[in-house]
Amino acid sequence: MNTSLCKYVLSIDIIICFVILIMYTFYKYYVQPGAILFRLIHNTSSINTRKNISTNKRLSILKSMYYDVMEVSDQYNIPICLLYGTLLGKVRENDLICYDYDIDMGVSKYHYNALKNAFTERYDNDPIYRLNIYSFCANQIVLIHRETGLNLDMSCLDYDDKHVWRDVPSLYSTLVLKECSHKLPKEWMFPFRPVMFLGRGTYIPNKPDKILQCYYLDYEKPSKVCNESCTICENN
Repeated sequence: MNTSLCKYVLSIDIIICFVILIMYTFYKYYVQPGAILFRLIHNTSSINTRKNISTNKRLSILKSMYYDVMEVSDQYNIPICLLYGTLLGKVRENDLICYDYDIDMGVSKYHYNALKNAFTERYDNDPIYRLNIYSFCANQIVLIHRETGLNLDMSCLDYDDKHVWRDVPSLYSTLVLKECSHKLPKEWMFPFRPVMFLGRGTYIPNKPDKILQCYYLDYEKPSKVCNESCTICENN
């Protein structure tokens, strides 16, 4: 290979590296923060709307949504597990937390596309629920109750040989959700453990205590109260 050709190839490599660097910088410092800001504004507005729903009605709708999604899971033999506040409710109270406004669940990346297709088949043009599927900056399925805006979030759990993480921007995990780390030890999540919750079989992470400590630190003591008087809040 002559000298001029080597210089040409080297120049092309430098340009490619420079373009990749620009794309990464744009994603990390503009796209990720933009997606996070959109999610924050949307969540704040949505939560304020959902606070106007009575506790009994809210919990009834969330439970119906959980049962409906578990039917899809059973029908297609796709294991899904409880996460975040729903996992906290299972471990701490064996019920939904009275002040929660959504259901949080997760599915491994191995089953994510199958579940996405199953949800699309089940909920496309559904009169009760609206289905949102996100693929920009995150892979997530959101099922929304049309009347009230109450929702079920289904996260895609990505993983490698050692770690597992939600397929969302890392800044969102650590800065907004204030998790201890974006990536967690894989053995904390897998294999899923079968449990009964609200009268239905489902799954929880392999080491739920480790997961909850990362999510909430001192997770055993409730930190909020619901928008109406209830026995759980009065006793804490």
